[in-house]
Amino acid sequence: MIRFFQFGFYFLAYIPLRVFFERKLSGLENIPSAEKYILAANHGSKIDPFLLCLLPFSSIKNVFPCSFPTAEIHYNKYYIRPFIFLLGAYRMKRWAFNLDEYTRESLRKLKNTNLLIFPEGQITQNELFIPAKPGISYIMKKSNAKIVPLYISIQKRNIRMSFGHPLTTEELLKTKGNDRQIAQVILEKIYHLSQSKREIKRKLP
Repeated sequence: MIRFFQFGFYFLAYIPLRVFFERKLSGLENIPSAEKYILAANHGSKIDPFLLCLLPFSSIKNVFPCSFPTAEIHYNKYYIRPFIFLLGAYRMKRWAFNLDEYTRESLRKLKNTNLLIFPEGQITQNELFIPAKPGISYIMKKSNAKIVPLYISIQKRNIRMSFGHPLTTEELLKTKGNDRQIAQVILEKIYHLSQSKREIKRKLP
């Protein structure tokens, strides 16, 4: 069902988005085509998940269906919940007793769809350094899914999206850190795609 509605939204939104935004895309060849994976992106705006509709069809067909967690405060609003649910959103708990409970729904979604996850766990448009949450590392280890870093830049009507090389579980486990440290490595991979020394210095320790 999600696949149907996402592609329907894509065909409705693609031309208006292309008219309104100037896009610059790079690294599209890094999007896997034959396996479920996790898109790990920075989160500068509420519209980040929908900006995927700026991708050409040859790329978006390897992204959809794609689910993404949404904070309870937004997901529970009755006037937007049906819309975002059909477009792949699912409720992310504000707290849980452990990572297993916190990531259970994400792991369930990953069985049937790709995931778009924001390691910082919140919008970080104006903030300085915010450490990554450990959930993305836990999901990766439980599912053995590849991580595809994605950097999104929104400057007025100019959108830049850069996809990095997929990161494997084996590669990330070589850092020999805990889940929070591995998640931070993933976040660093995302911001290094910005190619901006100022952005990297502002967002990373």
